[in-house]
Amino acid sequence: MSTEAPKKERPTVPDESSPVLSKRSVWLTVGGVILFAFLANLALIPIMAKCTPNSGYKIVHKKWQLLSETPDVDIVIVGDSSGDQGVDPDVLKQELGLSALNLCTVGDMMVLNDAAMVEEYLRTHTAPKMVIDLHVYDVWERDVAGSALAQIPFSVGQLKQVTPWIKHDFDWTADIVTSRYLPLYSESKSFKQLVFNTLTRKKARTDEADKIGPNGFLRQENSDPDLVNSDLAKHTETLQNLKATISDTNKQALQRLIQLSNEKGFSFYLVSAPIYQGLADLATFQKHQKELSAKLEEILKPLKNGGYLFPEPRSFPMEVMQNVDHLTVTGAEDFTKQLVEEIRKHESGI
Repeated sequence: MSTEAPKKERPTVPDESSPVLSKRSVWLTVGGVILFAFLANLALIPIMAKCTPNSGYKIVHKKWQLLSETPDVDIVIVGDSSGDQGVDPDVLKQELGLSALNLCTVGDMMVLNDAAMVEEYLRTHTAPKMVIDLHVYDVWERDVAGSALAQIPFSVGQLKQVTPWIKHDFDWTADIVTSRYLPLYSESKSFKQLVFNTLTRKKARTDEADKIGPNGFLRQENSDPDLVNSDLAKHTETLQNLKATISDTNKQALQRLIQLSNEKGFSFYLVSAPIYQGLADLATFQKHQKELSAKLEEILKPLKNGGYLFPEPRSFPMEVMQNVDHLTVTGAEDFTKQLVEEIRKHESGI
């Protein structure tokens, strides 16, 4: 007697019936998602403003805060991060007997931020005796970025007033608004890092902005030879194809600073940033700097008080460098003294 094996039932896919959605329910769903995203971004704005891992943004915010909180000074220093830790106000005070405030931020803020800061300083303070503007060679060809502009604590309307040379079209406005009010999108990398640090209880490294003193100077005690070498390799490659150009944004901002100097009577000094000796020795850098300096000197011709200092940038050994254009505090003291000597020569007509 044979027995038949029981037949295996074929697996069946359960029937799925999509609900019939009315137009109203679709719009409610879409609206709910948009509302959730809006509220999430709204809640994140103050959190990212206080806890963002983006060191550059923190430095910009810190310097604008110092501008608003610091009483009148004799010398205002603006520019990029090479000046942030390259020009020491204490040394200026010792050598010239003049008070100074270092408001240098980061390269991506360009000369536009310098002009905006000086505009705001003149609006809220007595005009200084001198403005020093210091930049690295590779800042001049950069153009405006909404994410950088959005860090300036002005309304969109105020930003338009201090940047009349920029094309204020819909894309420009959208870029500013997105950068400021949609941090889940505009600061996604920083947000992910913040979440990771929180979940893993990873202790955040000491932020550069936390090292900034009350006079705006960022003290860096130790050199970093490995970073200097790796940074030099990057600059060496970049210089192969980098043209000595000045973006319209930077040119117009520099012209505005010249105009303010002529109108308000303060001396204005444009200064080339200090660099690593290894970079200064490159033939490609020397050629680039010579062409760039000629263009900057042409723009500065209408300037009545001040001038262009170090068209051939002062160079320093690796022992006082953090990268190819950032000095340690020892190097900053030396560079600031050299800067004072050059200013004295210029002021005395030597």
